[in-house]
Amino acid sequence: MKKKVVVVGLGSQGVRIHIPALRASSKVKLAGVMSSDQKDVNVYSQQFQVPGYTDFARCLDVLKPDFVILAVYHNQYLPLVKAAAKRKVHILCEKPFGYDLAEAKKLAKIVNSSNIHAQIGVQRRFSPDFQAFAKYIKHMRDKYFFEVNFSVGFRSPHSGWRGKRKIAGGGSIIDFGYHAIDVLLWNFGLPHGIITEMSWKAKPDEKYDTEDTATFLLQYKPRKFYGNVILSRVLPMKEYYKVVGSKEFVEYNDG
Repeated sequence: MKKKVVVVGLGSQGVRIHIPALRASSKVKLAGVMSSDQKDVNVYSQQFQVPGYTDFARCLDVLKPDFVILAVYHNQYLPLVKAAAKRKVHILCEKPFGYDLAEAKKLAKIVNSSNIHAQIGVQRRFSPDFQAFAKYIKHMRDKYFFEVNFSVGFRSPHSGWRGKRKIAGGGSIIDFGYHAIDVLLWNFGLPHGIITEMSWKAKPDEKYDTEDTATFLLQYKPRKFYGNVILSRVLPMKEYYKVVGSKEFVEYNDG
């Protein structure tokens, strides 16, 4: 029997990524859509021929899905997770896991106490390319340096909700840079030491308070292993990872 899923949030990620993937799968069924915008609900419930809701609690009570996909603004997760957990509905949540650290701790407590599954959208862990990258790294000897550069080349880092800290929680780091950080955590775990710098200077004549560029120097135990990370919403598009050992290196460059 197919699992029933509701997509919450009808922006680009929900409509262009999640819904087509669900409709192409033989294991799940799109049971409904939900958004706070009635216009979007009307459009996409008709387009995909499923029920649409603006009230999340009512959506869950009527449709009784097996899990929900949350593809909403970063500051909207908490009440949605609470409502789903109360009804024992599992969750696939777009990154980040929480608007900030304090909220992430609250969300973890809710999920753990409700005994539901909560998966974050860190799809690189399921990519054959990145799985091969991780496999090669695991077998490297005497690793001593790594380098990461992940940039998306936005022309307008100030525009929309992503330029507002009160909605997004942050810029390059907590948004798309989440993926690069997850690759590091996946392969190396938590670092021992971090030095960080951030900037909001790419568009000096515009008003925005989320970082457009960030750089890190990370140090792991033993202290002989360290590396640097650049995350930018404005530098030319690039996704690059390199791990260097005494006799070999492994490199990932834009796929």
